[in-house]
Amino acid sequence: MQADIVIKGRGGNLKANIEVKNKRNLTADAALFHYRSMMNNGFLANAPYFLMISQDVGFLWDDLEPSTISPNPKLEFVMQEVVRRYLPHLGEERLSSSELEFLVIQWLMDLIGLGSDVQTEPERSFTGIGFTEAILGGVVVSGNQI
Repeated sequence: MQADIVIKGRGGNLKANIEVKNKRNLTADAALFHYRSMMNNGFLANAPYFLMISQDVGFLWDDLEPSTISPNPKLEFVMQEVVRRYLPHLGEERLSSSELEFLVIQWLMDLIGLGSDVQTEPERSFTGIGFTEAILGGVVVSGNQI
């Protein structure tokens, strides 16, 4: 078991681990518990960023040290606009985990290519904390291809 998605930088170094868990009412506490569990069991390689994303909400942590990670994410963001952008006719339907993972991969690939040119949320907030700059020009890799 490993991260669902990773982002590697231009030099091949790991920039972010991304977990896609399409649970309703996903909380930062649940996301943090999952992160710590994966780190403690050796399922995640060290990376400066960790994202937990559901269809409704996402959480981003930075400057990660597994033993001292803050219970509060650096950023909590709404995912509904991102989902609508890629699937405008979805309505209230719940995506399967694999459908959401595919959408997140596409979104991250677009973000890597656009960089700071993005003028919408949550991407604009990513730029403010350095995430967009860190992944610019990188590569998105599905966890089952690592």
